[in-house]
Amino acid sequence: MIRFVRATPDNVRQIDAQIEQFGERDFYDHNLERLLANAFAITCLINDHPVASGGFEPLWEGRGALWGLFGRDCGPALPAIAKQVRFFLASCPVNRLELTVRESFGAGCRLAALLGLNAEARLLGFFPDGSTAVLYSRVLRS
Repeated sequence: MIRFVRATPDNVRQIDAQIEQFGERDFYDHNLERLLANAFAITCLINDHPVASGGFEPLWEGRGALWGLFGRDCGPALPAIAKQVRFFLASCPVNRLELTVRESFGAGCRLAALLGLNAEARLLGFFPDGSTAVLYSRVLRS
């Protein structure tokens, strides 16, 4: 059974991150309390096991960032995850949303495009290991 709950530090830490997100795992572990306190965040559970978490973090008025951590076993839940995110985007109270995805994380790049975000820039050396990110964005209101 797939269901969504409010994200907590415990359920985010239980996610077995996909290999392409091992670098981000460190970021989430060190910033999780702050991120969850300042963001709208949910966790997707399959049979009560956390498989993905993500959310929205306001950056300043009119601008926010989406973030997500996807487990190796989240595949069966991706349609439901996309539906939840699209529902949120339809009522998101900001003009500009941003999302950075490791360029080598094909599934993450496809999900960003599926959600209607546009590839805006390649960010060379973005991650601590020197790898490239793609900045995706969506202007909701002009």
